[in-house]
Amino acid sequence: MSTGRALGLGLIGLGGVLGGWLVLSMVVTAASGNLTSGGALLWLLLALVVGVPLVGAGWFVLQRGKQEQAEAAEFAGRQRVLEQDRLFRARIAAEADQQAQRLAGLARRESRLERAAARLRQVAAQLGGPGYDQAAWYEAVRLTDADVAALAQYDTLVSERLRRIAARADALELHPDGTGRADEPAEILRAVQAWERDLDQRLELLRGERAPTVAPSTLLTSAALSDGVDAVAALGLGDAVGYELDDYLVELTITYFAGGRSWKLHRLGSDGQRWLYVGPGALSLAMLQAVEPVEAAGSPDEVRVDGGAYQIQDSGEASVTIENTAGPIHKLTVEYRHCTASSGELYWLERWPDGQRAYRGAPIRPAALEIWPRERTAPA
Repeated sequence: MSTGRALGLGLIGLGGVLGGWLVLSMVVTAASGNLTSGGALLWLLLALVVGVPLVGAGWFVLQRGKQEQAEAAEFAGRQRVLEQDRLFRARIAAEADQQAQRLAGLARRESRLERAAARLRQVAAQLGGPGYDQAAWYEAVRLTDADVAALAQYDTLVSERLRRIAARADALELHPDGTGRADEPAEILRAVQAWERDLDQRLELLRGERAPTVAPSTLLTSAALSDGVDAVAALGLGDAVGYELDDYLVELTITYFAGGRSWKLHRLGSDGQRWLYVGPGALSLAMLQAVEPVEAAGSPDEVRVDGGAYQIQDSGEASVTIENTAGPIHKLTVEYRHCTASSGELYWLERWPDGQRAYRGAPIRPAALEIWPRERTAPA
């Protein structure tokens, strides 16, 4: 028990004891027949004057102690964020510098590899400092639990991108005579640029500059989806979902994070075929069917699958958290391409560490769903 709590309880107890003793004395005096009505009033006033201030002071000390405990916990949490940031920057700087040296040795006047090595070396040097005023940060920045979770997701993305850069460097080392993939230097440079972009966004979040969680184009077209958004956004494991006269349980949830935005895929049922997509802010929804992935041809802005043309709407790498009844599994990264046909049909292709996955489907409205949340135990 803290000193403040003990003092508060002591004052309340003392006030109660003294006030109770005075009231008891009044009752004994009244029983002996020696107490007038004026005397009873004086006894009661004395009990109030002695007991109430002590009880009030004890209550104030207890409340102040709770506030101080909350402030101490918040300060410890903020210190933990800064310490984790320092350790993360030190590790990433060392790994980035190592990859810069490898790429510089493999460049052989290849300008793209030289640029990639230079960017890695420069960013590694910048990571030696925090990039923000730590003293002012305690007063100026307030990170929410969601912000801290987003920082962890950025850490996963940045680390995984650096591992992929290392893997591409490994591929170059296997073909020192230049007989490997001709586009490998360009891919490495793009990977370094994406890695640096994620680091910049991570730093902005630490400064309290949050990236938009929903694309502006989605906000402009989401007015019709406002009804039912809260229920869909809160959808989780064990909830029941009704769609087109069929009922499903949410058996598994995949949460994606990229560029400050987060979206989810909920597996409906246990066969792994039907998936509900919930976009950033739950402002876009789609019902998807798992399909066999096929090698997609086309251009950088378009893919062709089974004779159909799909425009690439979004692509990149995302950190992934898989949640099932066994608990969350962290630190996975997937490449994704979200494509849309002129008819509105969706085709999504993802490259996971164990292979490719593909989905086809169409957008839906919240009104097409019926949701029955499972009973959730309130935290103790």
